[in-house]
Amino acid sequence: MRGIHRVQAVSAGSVITEMDRIIATMDRTHHDLVGAMDRINSNHAWLMTVLAGANPSLLQQINGQLSGARRAVEEACTMLRTSKDSLRAYTRTI
Repeated sequence: MRGIHRVQAVSAGSVITEMDRIIATMDRTHHDLVGAMDRINSNHAWLMTVLAGANPSLLQQINGQLSGARRAVEEACTMLRTSKDSLRAYTRTI
């Protein structure tokens, strides 16, 4: 009987438990992303201090790259928060 899948009943409680695990993973990931953003900010400030007398075009390039990295992490945090909020709202409807 190839191609036939058995469907098992899933309780609302087991779905909520699994979603809670996903939300917990999202929380840990968010925490890690915030830590990465802090490290980017620290490295950015340190590099700008160290390279204060460097070529202005080099400073502009470094500034742009680190600012872009920070924005990407901020966007990831925002998407993660939005997804987490959506999952929480869904679990409230179950």
